[in-house]
Amino acid sequence: MTGSRKRPRKEWEEEDKKRKVEIDLTLDDSDEAKENEKDKRRRVKAVCCRVGEEGREARRRIEEKQRKEPDLGSAEDANCRQLQDEAVDLQLQNLCREVEHFMSEEEAAWLEAARQECKLTRMNFEAQRLAVEADKRQAREEIERQAREDIAAARLR
Repeated sequence: MTGSRKRPRKEWEEEDKKRKVEIDLTLDDSDEAKENEKDKRRRVKAVCCRVGEEGREARRRIEEKQRKEPDLGSAEDANCRQLQDEAVDLQLQNLCREVEHFMSEEEAAWLEAARQECKLTRMNFEAQRLAVEADKRQAREEIERQAREDIAAARLR
């Protein structure tokens, strides 16, 4: 007789229990993986939010400075601001590096756009400051030219 022998009930019940335990363990692993993924996403979102907050904070500081000092400050202030901006940019880069290895492409693109917006805001502020300085210089030169013409006209009389 080459037929299969009938296995005792106890034997196959034990095998079923082992299979169920193995299945439960794999489910636990996948639950843990899902939780890890959720944690990673939370960290990415936190960094993205922080970058956005840094950009909004930089914009708020610039607008506040413009309200207080319409001339936008001196070149020394500009150097100080530039150093502060570089420090903020380095902080943002470090935050990005911290989470970039598990970011989706969309999140990475959004984060880079937020960083570029911060940078652009600072560049616009610096351009405005330089334009104001150029306008002041041009106004002084115009006043000096007009004064020379008035002096020359007075000497001719």
